[in-house]
Amino acid sequence: MLQDIEQIMQTGNWQAVETACRNSLLAHPTNPKVHAYLGLSFFKRAQYELAVDPLKRATILDPKFSDAGIKLAQALNHVRRYKEALQVAKEYLQLCPNSTILLGLIDFLSEKRGLEDTEAWERTRRLELESVQGSSAVIEVEAEPEPESTVASHTWNLRPASDLA
Repeated sequence: MLQDIEQIMQTGNWQAVETACRNSLLAHPTNPKVHAYLGLSFFKRAQYELAVDPLKRATILDPKFSDAGIKLAQALNHVRRYKEALQVAKEYLQLCPNSTILLGLIDFLSEKRGLEDTEAWERTRRLELESVQGSSAVIEVEAEPEPESTVASHTWNLRPASDLA
C-alpha cells in the first residue's frame, strides 16, 4: 500500500497520488502516512487549503510525525492562517530543533504578528466602502482603529450625502 503510493510519488504525478491515497484510506483510515501523502499531493499542486485537513489528521494520528507537522505549518502559512502556522511551527520545533524550514518559518511568521487581523479589518472596510459607493451615502470615520481592533468595535457614522451639503 505505502510502497505503491511512494512509487507513484516518485513519478511526480500528484493527481495519481491523490487517487491512490483516497483508495488506500478506504481500507486504512487511521494510517497517518496516507493522510500525510494525501496532504502532500495537494501541497505539491499548490492547493494549500485542501492540504491542511489531511496534514492535520496525520499529525493528530501521530503527534510525533514531524514531516507532516512541517508541511502543515507551511500550508497554513500559504493560506495566510499565520497564527495557526506559527503555533504548529513552534510545536514541531520541539521535535526538530535544527529544522531550518521551521526556524525560517518561525522567523518569518513572528514578523507577521497582527497582520492576519489587519488584513481582515482592511478587507471588511473595503467591502463596506464598495457596498456604499452604489448608494448616495458617505462614510465618515470617527478615528482610525488600532491594527488589533476589529470592525465590530469601531463606530461608523453613515449619513446621506444630502446632509453634507
